Amino acid sequence: MKHTTLLAVLCLLLAGCGDSPHDDTSLRLASEEHTKRIEAEQRAEKAEHNRCFWQSTAAAVGSTAVLLLVLGTALGSGARNYGTKKME
Repeated sequence: MKHTTLLAVLCLLLAGCGDSPHDDTSLRLASEEHTKRIEAEQRAEKAEHNRCFWQSTAAAVGSTAVLLLVLGTALGSGARNYGTKKME
């Protein structure tokens, strides 16, 4: 009877050895940190892409405005010259 109790206690102790909850917790925390780091990098890349998009859009709008200003000036000057010639 004494050996059976000792054997049962040893079996329970051995069954408890192996996977410790700390190992699972540290693996889970490392996985969460890795996931958070990847998500932060993706947000930074998206913000950079959006910034470049708006810079390109602003440059295109500015260039178009300058082009229309020059074109309007040329058309207005031509129309004024044509009008003065027609009146003479």
